Amino acid sequence: MWMGSVGDCFTVMTGVRPGCILSPQLFVLVIDWIMRKALAGLDVGLEWTNGERLCDLDYAEDIVLLDSSIERMQKWCRT
Repeated sequence: MWMGSVGDCFTVMTGVRPGCILSPQLFVLVIDWIMRKALAGLDVGLEWTNGERLCDLDYAEDIVLLDSSIERMQKWCRT
């Protein structure tokens, strides 16, 4: 297959239909697993009063990474 060419048609047999109520839940489950793997072992984010940390906000179009200072965020982004 060359760039700009059209491939063969195929039938999609799995997934969720547009508007399915499972779609947002499945997104949250998958993106949460990905972010936990990506941030494992890193001491980043905003600390809550109970000692837990908020280190990312996940949206359908993007992911926001959080930290308590600009310097810490710059250090984190370089690693």
